[in-house]
Amino acid sequence: MRARGVDLNVETAGPASARTLLWGHGLMGSISQEDEAGVLPWRGLDAHEIRVVRWDARGHGASEASLSADDYRWESLADDLWALADAIGVEHSTLGGVSMGAATALHAAVQAPERTRGLVLMAPPTAWDSRPRQARMYRGGARIIERLGLAPFRWLGQLSSFAVSNKALASFQRSMMRGLRSANPRAVQTVLRGAALSDLPPADRIAKLEMPALILAWPGDPSHPMSTARALAELLPEAELHVADDLDGIVAWSSRVADFMDSQ
Repeated sequence: MRARGVDLNVETAGPASARTLLWGHGLMGSISQEDEAGVLPWRGLDAHEIRVVRWDARGHGASEASLSADDYRWESLADDLWALADAIGVEHSTLGGVSMGAATALHAAVQAPERTRGLVLMAPPTAWDSRPRQARMYRGGARIIERLGLAPFRWLGQLSSFAVSNKALASFQRSMMRGLRSANPRAVQTVLRGAALSDLPPADRIAKLEMPALILAWPGDPSHPMSTARALAELLPEAELHVADDLDGIVAWSSRVADFMDSQ
């Protein structure tokens, strides 16, 4: 599907007449990577008359890449989200995603709160005070790829996953690194540089959002710290926060998302 100058790979499940959840994956993820990981909360939502629309963000998965870092700023990815919504004829929807996808959803809600029924923010990423260190890591990753190629970058990502105590998160990280086997190194560099330029919207803009929000977080992950999840839960006037300590807790998020959608 064409959106803002690139072809995006889009997948839709559920009846067109149902309530819509627009779901975005994480940085360096994709639809296929999420399917391989098998733990994300959009599974089983068809039984609740929910239409789930997922897409590979530009430069990810099977979607076309552009080669300007500014195109991968989170607010620019939010522009892609609304362009996709317009292309499929969705005027109002719940917006959700994991990590970068959660950030994209939050920026999209700030851009068009009148079109946003609710927010499902899974594993919100580093933000505000914790963002500069993460940005340096992304710039460093881009330099590694530029000088040495994708293989060393993927190897480092695989290796670091073994230091993650949460087995579900470690497996999720390894699936992302496997998904980069056939990626375009120049596109991945640009994606990382765009992520380094990104942050969540200012706190005062978030505090003005009035739609309900479901925040799903896990502990022990420096790239998705509990501090961001708690801050969002305090800022958003209609937010509820759920923390999963293990794989069973993450799998249970499917029913939480369904209940959240049912309540809208």
